[in-house]
Amino acid sequence: MNCIVNVDLGGIGSYLVPALICASALMVVSAVAFHRRTSLVGAEKLVFLLSAILVVGTFGAIVYQSNAAEIILDRNQLTARAPFVSGSARHDAVMWGRVDDATSDEFAMRTFGTSFSGVQIGWFQAESGRPALVLRSNEPSVRIPTSDGFDFVLSKSAFDQVMECAKERN
Repeated sequence: MNCIVNVDLGGIGSYLVPALICASALMVVSAVAFHRRTSLVGAEKLVFLLSAILVVGTFGAIVYQSNAAEIILDRNQLTARAPFVSGSARHDAVMWGRVDDATSDEFAMRTFGTSFSGVQIGWFQAESGRPALVLRSNEPSVRIPTSDGFDFVLSKSAFDQVMECAKERN
């Protein structure tokens, strides 16, 4: 039996800053496109349309990514994944006895991920230099070290759900 835990990485407040950035970018594109107060010609219409699609698409991708994260515990491994990123470690490589609080840990060095409004999704480098697959919001989080050379950093609530499922499975 596989345990699949959907990870909720933020409420509406988490999207406020990216939404404001995207709305501001759309307003700038609109202002540039319409500053002459004349009708747009073909090339200008195309640039405006492509810019608007890019801005709306970027915001949509951020929302999708943070709502599609999950943790999977199966017979062989622990996997954490979100769109565009994932990581797995064999059960014998996961150091379950060394799980510790990561709420105040900083992951400023992003190697392949997204970070906005307290939400971090993807591969980051810890202050120690050790790589970490991070799926967390501004809620309490835990660090799960592995002997595979990286750590999982997950929200505490998601970790608790994984551990509950593992207990039920055994």
